[in-house]
Amino acid sequence: MSQGDGTGTGPARSRRQASPSLALWLRLGAAHFAAYPIAFAAAMAGVPLAMLVYGDTVLHAPSEQAAQRIILELCLSFAGVVYVLVHVVAVPWARGAAALARRAPDGPARARRGRTTFLVAVLGMTAACIVGGLIGWVWLLAS
Repeated sequence: MSQGDGTGTGPARSRRQASPSLALWLRLGAAHFAAYPIAFAAAMAGVPLAMLVYGDTVLHAPSEQAAQRIILELCLSFAGVVYVLVHVVAVPWARGAAALARRAPDGPARARRGRTTFLVAVLGMTAACIVGGLIGWVWLLAS
């Protein structure tokens, strides 16, 4: 709150600039939380992919548990790769934010480039998982 007569015309509180390490870790933390729903979508899209790749093996498995394990391994692998990729594409975004907080001469350009790279990659992975998963599930349920 500002001090003064209550009208908001008093001296404004100064805002402290975030440290470069805080800016970096905040971006990496945001990417970490964004990775969970994307990895879940990848795991769901992995079920039809597993049936496409290992269909005969799953259908001729000695037990239902063995078939489920085959499908689960591919789904978790696919989700794990997507989960790690989200973290990897967040690194330029986080480093750009740290450069901006450090007031580096190329900080604004690096921050903008990093944010754009992160958003395009994450939205592309999300769209690929959702659209690919929908197409795969329609194929799986129709066949």
